[in-house]
Amino acid sequence: MTPRAIVSVVALVVGLVFSASRAVAQDRAVLTGVEPARAFVGETVQYAVALVNCPDSAQPVVGSGDGFELTFAHKSQQTRSVIDERGRRDEHRMTFVYRLKLTREGTHTIPAPTVDIDGDTLRGPPRTVVAEKNEQDWLILEASASSTEVVRQDTFELRLDIFVRDVPEQGDTDPLTVQNGDAELDLPWLAVPEGLGAGDLQAWARGHLSASRRRGFRIAQFKGTFFDGAPTFLPKAERVRRKGLDGREHGYHRYRLTLPLKALRAGTYRLPSVTMRAMVANRAVVRESRFGRRQGGLEGRKYVAFADGPVVTVRDAPTEGRPATYTGGVGAFTIRATAAPTTLKVGDPLTVTILVEGDAGLEDVGALALADQPEIASRFKVYEDRPTGEVSGRTKRFVHSMRPLAADVDAVPPIEFSYFDGAEKVYKTLRTDPIPLEVREAEKLDLTEVVVNEPDAGRTELTERAGGIFANRTDVDGLGNERVRPMRWFGAVGGMAALYAALAFALGWVRRRNADPAAVRRRGAFAAARARLADEASLDAIHAAFAEVTARVRDVPAEGLTARDVGAFTRAMGDEALASEIETLLGACEAAQFGGASAGDVGRLRSQASELLDRLERRYRDGGRSALGVGATAVLIAALLAGAASAQGDRARAFLDAQRAYEQATSPDDYAAAASRFRALLAGGAYENGAVLYNLGNAYYRAGELGLAIAAYRQAERHRPGDPELAANLREALSRRVDKFPPPGKSLADHVLFWTRSVPYRTQFVWLIVAAGVAFGLGVVRLVRPGWPGVGWGAVGALVLAVVLGAGGALAYYRNDVQVHGVVVAAEAEPRKAPNGAAAFDQPIHEGTEFVVTESRATSRTRWLRIRFAGDREGWIPADRAVTLPLQ
Repeated sequence: MTPRAIVSVVALVVGLVFSASRAVAQDRAVLTGVEPARAFVGETVQYAVALVNCPDSAQPVVGSGDGFELTFAHKSQQTRSVIDERGRRDEHRMTFVYRLKLTREGTHTIPAPTVDIDGDTLRGPPRTVVAEKNEQDWLILEASASSTEVVRQDTFELRLDIFVRDVPEQGDTDPLTVQNGDAELDLPWLAVPEGLGAGDLQAWARGHLSASRRRGFRIAQFKGTFFDGAPTFLPKAERVRRKGLDGREHGYHRYRLTLPLKALRAGTYRLPSVTMRAMVANRAVVRESRFGRRQGGLEGRKYVAFADGPVVTVRDAPTEGRPATYTGGVGAFTIRATAAPTTLKVGDPLTVTILVEGDAGLEDVGALALADQPEIASRFKVYEDRPTGEVSGRTKRFVHSMRPLAADVDAVPPIEFSYFDGAEKVYKTLRTDPIPLEVREAEKLDLTEVVVNEPDAGRTELTERAGGIFANRTDVDGLGNERVRPMRWFGAVGGMAALYAALAFALGWVRRRNADPAAVRRRGAFAAARARLADEASLDAIHAAFAEVTARVRDVPAEGLTARDVGAFTRAMGDEALASEIETLLGACEAAQFGGASAGDVGRLRSQASELLDRLERRYRDGGRSALGVGATAVLIAALLAGAASAQGDRARAFLDAQRAYEQATSPDDYAAAASRFRALLAGGAYENGAVLYNLGNAYYRAGELGLAIAAYRQAERHRPGDPELAANLREALSRRVDKFPPPGKSLADHVLFWTRSVPYRTQFVWLIVAAGVAFGLGVVRLVRPGWPGVGWGAVGALVLAVVLGAGGALAYYRNDVQVHGVVVAAEAEPRKAPNGAAAFDQPIHEGTEFVVTESRATSRTRWLRIRFAGDREGWIPADRAVTLPLQ
């Protein structure tokens, strides 16, 4: 409601309260009121009827009149305490508020309203309202449209011109900057009728705002806040001249508001009328101030102006000259097509994806009837004709399914698409580029390789079955285990985080160790010993070399260390033989030094010392680690790979047996037997595969097990979400359900983590591991080389990506593993309010209805599932009436 309307309603209610003084002493009464009681022709006032102590009454009957139009607006109710001569009591009041538009000059009587209560007729007092003739030329409104007839998707403008006469004797002064009081424009066009579209209205408003809240006018449709108040508008003014009521030309300031709209749906749109109220200066006066000075001033009055809204007719594209390939698009578009696979055999399924791109009007573009295009119909059998398109951004995607009829088909011919160009007002036809194909003769043509009618031994022609399904998958190379164990993937990510923390700790320890002088001495112990041997060709150098190693490693002075000390150091590493050899060598050096040794003896002892020093270093460095662990690990990995290859071979043989049973099936029982073979591959829950589940769904579908087929297709979707043939078969199965519940809406998490429904379950975790691995690797590089540019930001970016992908994986884990989904497999199931309780709904649910399990409970006889389906419906059904995912 506008501020003026709020004030009017408040005043009206206050008036009703005062007029109720006589009714307080009565049990029931009908009160009336009108506010304001005097207005201009064309203006709307508020009329109200209050029913006192009539809580269960219907809406009162209000009479009509010749000079006004009455429209119900809203009602409200109130209970209050009243004290009178009879004491304190409660009074209930129901108030009905009407909009009363004055259409003719004069005094008009609003007839007394009546209401029937318990056989009695209560009557309220009549009211009068005065309509004054609104002949003035100080404030004028004119409304128009840039075009009154447009084609769908065309844009046009609504224009409102506001004329305010120049300020007397001050023609250059903007009249809307000197008005006394608030000017208000009621512009109902901003509530754009359904079928028309507008842009960003807030941006439109910002383009017309006034620099000062004291200058301009307010628009009733834009509300302010408690702190800021309603915004003020002052469009750019233009000086014009036009004739007034006196026949003479007067100067006016014209303010033009234009509202661009787009025609979305065909129809006739009558825009509502526009009203403006403003205080306009209409006379210049001279006043004498209290100091005796004469000064000029302005006087004005409040004026009301009206303008009827224009009528705009939106038409569809013309039928004259409309091509057969026109599907409803109006605007400007481009088209392209892709096909997969491009190498196939006669009768193999082919998926053709058509992408229509445009800035607007994609919602109206329908699918092309490819079967009606001669070049395609002569070469292909078309399925899924006129599929429902999917809009994403500025692209609409259609997926068609077809099969080549002969081996001489070398391409998908150009596909024609026609649209109506709204700018040039002509039809245009586009053609896609041909898509090359390689089609070979089929080795075998079987009823199961194409979409066919029910088996008939007398048939010689293969024809499409209404609502058929695509053939099975036969590629054994795609039978890898696609089972996802999310906690292992999350554990791997957590392991990376723990390893990174350990590396950071170890690197910090190493750096602290490198800064320790004792550690530096230990690391250089053997290098210093060899340098001593190389630099000094004497027997003393041999003893000094081993003493240097012992001193540096034990962090003690080298002076005074004996052969026994060196031997004790070696024995501490657990090598008694090496310790004895070193002691013997040092003893021989000491004896040779005192007994006089030849040059040959010195050389021999130096060579022996170098060998023992090497052995001592190896013993110190690795402590004698062997390659036994590495060898055992290699043997274990080889055994695991051999076991995996053996399991893969067993699965391939079982898969081919099941496929052979499916191909040879001729009855629902045969297809059920083939389904049991496919399902046996899933036994135990340790193995899942999208191709196996797809074939399982096909087998159940042909066996007449609709609920089980839907369950298998749904589980296959987790691993093959983008498979067009799987999607087509699932749509076919869903179309055969009895219950047609609307699909559940998407949550905020589904919109934010949008890829979780379009990317295979396992692939999401592979992405997570890759992102976490990149973050881990860059983080390690950052630890080792902190000065490298860009590494830190790269690690942060990869970490953020890993967190986002982790959130997506967590959502997919919740949706696929935590939340239990199921499908009704019995002919019907009757949801109950409690296990063994009364029915929860009037009708049962039927085979194929999908649900989410919220609780499971076992009674003495059976197990019950509490299910939620069709959005918010809940009930209990026996567990044997349904199957839950995953199928095992």
